[in-house]
Amino acid sequence: KGERPAARSPSTSAERSPMAATLTRSWLGRAWRAEQRSTMATAASLVGSEWRRELTKAMQAAPPGAAGRSPFRLSMQVKGSDEAALGTLHLAAAAPLSSSRPGNGGMRLWSYVSGTAAETEASKLALGMEIKHASFNTGFSGAKLVCAAEQPIEAWSGDDKQRLMDAAACMLTELDGAMFTGCDMNTTTEDMDYLAERCPFVLAAVGNPSCCPNAATAHGVLGALDATFSGEVSGKRFVVHGCGNVGRTVALGLVERGAEVLTVDLDAARAALPGCKMLDAGGEWWATPCDALVPCSASGLLTAERAGQLQCEAIVGATNLPFASEEAQAVAERELGITFVPEGITSAGAVIVDSIEYWANDAFSAAAPPLLYSFTAHVVGEKVSRLIELAQRLNVPPSLAVPLVAESDSSSPVGARFEEWRTSHAAAAASEPALSDSASRELLARAFLTAQASRCQPELLVARNGVAGASASASASCAGGLVLAGPLALLLPAGGARSDALELAAEECEQAGLVGGGEELRRRQQPHDGGQAGGSGIGGSRQHVGQPFEG
Repeated sequence: KGERPAARSPSTSAERSPMAATLTRSWLGRAWRAEQRSTMATAASLVGSEWRRELTKAMQAAPPGAAGRSPFRLSMQVKGSDEAALGTLHLAAAAPLSSSRPGNGGMRLWSYVSGTAAETEASKLALGMEIKHASFNTGFSGAKLVCAAEQPIEAWSGDDKQRLMDAAACMLTELDGAMFTGCDMNTTTEDMDYLAERCPFVLAAVGNPSCCPNAATAHGVLGALDATFSGEVSGKRFVVHGCGNVGRTVALGLVERGAEVLTVDLDAARAALPGCKMLDAGGEWWATPCDALVPCSASGLLTAERAGQLQCEAIVGATNLPFASEEAQAVAERELGITFVPEGITSAGAVIVDSIEYWANDAFSAAAPPLLYSFTAHVVGEKVSRLIELAQRLNVPPSLAVPLVAESDSSSPVGARFEEWRTSHAAAAASEPALSDSASRELLARAFLTAQASRCQPELLVARNGVAGASASASASCAGGLVLAGPLALLLPAGGARSDALELAAEECEQAGLVGGGEELRRRQQPHDGGQAGGSGIGGSRQHVGQPFEG
């Protein structure tokens, strides 16, 4: 959707854009991070308890002169076709932006109690994005776009959304490559496609429409959970709050790993996921005993009062700013000793994929989505493991040790490292023996089942074209159309699918050459028409279009 502009030096960008020059002069510098690293290096040379005290002080250090100051904010009013105000678009950034190291953060559409509340959240979210980008060296700096809606979001028409995207295009174009955006709450990949037609400063899997930013975030969270529990997730209990596009995939992924999953969502239908138990959204779900709370919903979820009632060992999720205040976080971490792995690490899946899209665009465009998701889970998991290890050695909460796992700006961006990882990953996979055809078909069918339950087309595409470990012959037999409806239904109990769906699946099963599959499916047909359908229609090239990005 348009050529990516050539990288420009910060001075050139500022000369071309008065707004960019203003932003460069106004925003907080990044010198404090270098100073922080220097302080920690000095502390590391000390010994005994003095070393630990000095290191802890360094980790708690704030940017010089930042007290009472907020990151720079740029605002623009968004008007409807009748010139009535639809909302105000706020851009906040945590550091000077330039085309050599652009800002990156999704565009959030939300209703706030006041304009001040919207500006405050935009600034906090931008700082959170800075942690994500610095921790993984994505090649970007932290920024965020937030539109404070003047009317209920559900009342926004398609034309209203387009007018918001038009305003965002004007803002991004004026910044001349110093800011990139993508999906966030209540903005969709369809919105980003529209925006990408008006400016090239969009990173939302535009070059690989089968890749889903929601899934990337979810797989990053799953990688973080695996690392938090040293790969021993099976048998543990998790409470997943928020079962939208991210939370749904996380919950189903935990079920696949053999975990007990309790789901809670204001929309009970979304929480009704296969293999999960529902909790009452109106009850005290936060007080449910569990191994980990997995927040995948709105910010400010955990107040100080709720934090004091938590009965979990860890908090690992996708929600940006899960605590309503510093006091609430202190209650969880210091008073209760809960391991809180900051979302700046755990929910970085989407920005990692953005980094691949920007720094290794050809590899990104050609990559199968599961490979991108595996890379995301791998990178996040490694970072979480290192973070927890350091925190335990220093006897401090993981949130204080985050600066210690930040990557140097001089290192290669994480996205540029994807191709090397892909090569080594493929070599390792090739050395493993392939599964038998029957085991492969079951593996493929289970992938399809998970994809169907999560209603995410990228996963359907994965299942259709095979998954890692499946034999070549079984994968080839599943190459044309939704033939996996056949092996999928073979895994369902009798009566678990509608008879018409089973008949269709039987025909596809026979066309795919799955011997005996059609006969077995027809044997399972029942006279009633209850249960779940065995198929899931594919609408367009981006099934997740129209669904909000969360986390």
